Amino acid sequence: MHVEAIAVRHLVLVDLLLGHGAVVVGPSIYSAVSSASGLRTAARIQQQLIAMGGTWDSNPRRVTAPPSTPQPQATAPPAAQGVAPSGTGGGTGGERGWEYWKQLVLPEITGPNKVPRARTAAAQTVSPDQVVIDDLVLANRMLASKELGILDAFGHVSVRNPRNPNHYFISRYVSAGVVKAGDIIENDLDSKPVAGPRSDEYQEVYIHGEIYKARPDVMAVLHAHTPEVLAFTESSVALRPVVNGGTFLGDGLPLHDIRKFDLRETLIRTPALGRSVPMMMGNKPGVLLKGHRNALTDSSLRLLVVRAYNLRMNARIQQQAVALGGKATYLEDPPAVSNPNTSGADAAYNRGWEYWKQLVSTK
Repeated sequence: MHVEAIAVRHLVLVDLLLGHGAVVVGPSIYSAVSSASGLRTAARIQQQLIAMGGTWDSNPRRVTAPPSTPQPQATAPPAAQGVAPSGTGGGTGGERGWEYWKQLVLPEITGPNKVPRARTAAAQTVSPDQVVIDDLVLANRMLASKELGILDAFGHVSVRNPRNPNHYFISRYVSAGVVKAGDIIENDLDSKPVAGPRSDEYQEVYIHGEIYKARPDVMAVLHAHTPEVLAFTESSVALRPVVNGGTFLGDGLPLHDIRKFDLRETLIRTPALGRSVPMMMGNKPGVLLKGHRNALTDSSLRLLVVRAYNLRMNARIQQQAVALGGKATYLEDPPAVSNPNTSGADAAYNRGWEYWKQLVSTK
């Protein structure tokens, strides 16, 4: 299925890339940005029209000459001029859009509240544990941000202590969006606080400890209540990869049904129920919790944040593809490569982390 040019006046050139997105080309960066915005609007409207059913005009602003009218000889269109926006108003739609969008981002780029990038921050000597704790605070805030939308008032993320694999760090019982460094607890793999008993642990903390016990390769664990993923825990439609970032799903994630382990429980708040999660997960990167969202893992905290983002986007886009009708195309997990060059992939993940860091405050 292709995207029709609905509500787009000057869509210069677009290539759709399977499972990856699109390339938009224009005579200037201003028209390219404007056309990209128009493409997104066109895709949204087309999806709405298809979901509503009935018939629809893919180009309501098209003008066609009557059959009896002689067709004028085709002439080459004048070359587009890449004129920089003047900032004085008026001009083309691309210029007007550029001036408006520029006002939305300038305070975040140059304002007093922006987070300094790593290369501009003053060099400081901090303990290895503090570095991990600071990253965990950032991960909580990122996952709860409007941009990622992974965690709401509920859910939690943890990271294994790289200096002691039998310990992990997790926040106390607060929402991810307000976590601070002072909220971080260090637990052993029985999910007991190393510093002594306390009463402010998450009820489902055992998900984390038991996964770390069963999977030495896992360095970070997320239990998320992501709404887009919940539908796949109740549907017969399997969650399958439709975008590049979702290829880790392979042929799907296993499903954990708590009723098979305890008919009286709805939450994973005992060590026994905690052990049932990695048992169902096996060697997969995550597990769907029936009626309860999901648990997800990765080999580092930063990679886990990116994987959680990709999981949500994959679930959302798969639902859109299914709703459009026709046949959805699923991607295959790329084969493992011996001695792979991962520098490019690492750079891409770090790029996401650095970008999302600009969106959150840890104060």
